[in-house]
Amino acid sequence: LLNRVNVRRLLIALRREIRQVSNRFMFEPAKESTLQALEASIKPILSRYKSQGGIEIFRIDFSGTTQSDFDNKTIRGQVFIVPTTSLEFLSIDFVVTNKANFVSG
Repeated sequence: LLNRVNVRRLLIALRREIRQVSNRFMFEPAKESTLQALEASIKPILSRYKSQGGIEIFRIDFSGTTQSDFDNKTIRGQVFIVPTTSLEFLSIDFVVTNKANFVSG
C-alpha cells in the first residue's frame, strides 16, 4: 500500500499536520479534557482530507493512554485512516510529552 506514491504523500502530509497540532499540546496537563481538545483539533484536518477525497474513513483513538502515562505527562494516540480506493487501514501513532513529540506512521 505504501508503494503507491499518492498514499505515501498523503501519509507524510497527515503526519506533518498532526505533529504541528500536537505540538500545541506539549505543555498542557495530561488529562481527559486535553485528550478531547487534541481530538477536536485533529478531527478537522482529517475531515478536510475526507471531503477532498483523500481518505474514506478515519478514527482517532487514545485508548493506549494509561493512568501511568497521565502521571508521566504523556499522551499516546493513534489515527486510523483508509485511503481512497483502498480497503486497508493505515495507522499513524503519536506520543505527546513535554520532552519531545513523536509521530510515526
